[in-house]
Amino acid sequence: MSYISVDAITINSIDAQDRDRYVLLFTDKFGKLNVKFKSVRSANSRRVGLTQDFTLERILLYKKGTSYIATEASLIKDFPIAKTSSSKIFVLLYIKELMMLLVPFEQDDIGLFNFIVEILSLLDKSEEALDNAILLTFLFKFFEKIGYPIAFNGNYDKMAYFSLSTVGFNEKEGIPIAKEVAEEAYFLAHLKNYENITPIKHYDELIELLNYYIKEKFEVKDEFDRFLASLRELYAR
Repeated sequence: MSYISVDAITINSIDAQDRDRYVLLFTDKFGKLNVKFKSVRSANSRRVGLTQDFTLERILLYKKGTSYIATEASLIKDFPIAKTSSSKIFVLLYIKELMMLLVPFEQDDIGLFNFIVEILSLLDKSEEALDNAILLTFLFKFFEKIGYPIAFNGNYDKMAYFSLSTVGFNEKEGIPIAKEVAEEAYFLAHLKNYENITPIKHYDELIELLNYYIKEKFEVKDEFDRFLASLRELYAR
């Protein structure tokens, strides 16, 4: 038995028996954890807001065997503006799905943790016109952070194809793409200062390529197709 203090981002939550809730957290010290919040759904609980998706908080965890229980929690930041528009929520849903689907449990990754906080902060203060560019930037950087970067083989101004066999953009084989699409992809993938992000022109082409990369590279076609279908249904209302 031990107590551990962590900073954590809430990713998802599921109601449990009685008034408890299981919360999927991504922490600075232990990576992804499934944590039990006791009595958080009671009328008098002060912690119910801390189990909402995409809040940054400091949590004192109690570990017993392989289980984690939250004993104390305090809010650091809740990114309110990032949850106010449909385009921003669309970005959050992508982050949530990929964190659930592709990130393993209990593998610490402070680089990925800091990156997620940075993206949430950017989304929270940016204009809606930048949301598509933020999503694509997140995807390119996320693949790099988890060890599967998209490659740019050759001079980006000559790339005309996207292929899994070359793990990205190249000059010889794969799905034909316009030169302008490759140039925009290169800019987003190599962006160092997120303050320099600008609206993009080829969002539809790039998100289609990256969705294809997710489904085929990580062999999650069925799961990710269900996610995309749920997005289409949600945004068709």
